[in-house]
Amino acid sequence: MAYKGVDNCAAGCYPVGQGEIAARLQVNKQTVYNWIHRGQFTPRPQWRVHGSLVWNWPDVLAWSRATGRGHPVDDDGHDDCVRTAGWSHERHVFDVSAAS
Repeated sequence: MAYKGVDNCAAGCYPVGQGEIAARLQVNKQTVYNWIHRGQFTPRPQWRVHGSLVWNWPDVLAWSRATGRGHPVDDDGHDDCVRTAGWSHERHVFDVSAAS
């Protein structure tokens, strides 16, 4: 099932939710939640899936590098994180059932 905005996504789109962001930046989910609710997390969410905000990983990684927040793992690639989130590069569809 495709979600608005995601199925028309260009090759550089890698949707991640708060949990994936926390894992990729090596912080806990509460830290990501706090950044968002304190206005410290400036990447804009690009999508909403079942009511949850979803960001584009390259935007989050750029923010992390610019602010020094978090400790990004695997900076040079994001395939492992993206696959575990249920994202298919070939189909450009975010499968929410695979993310649970």
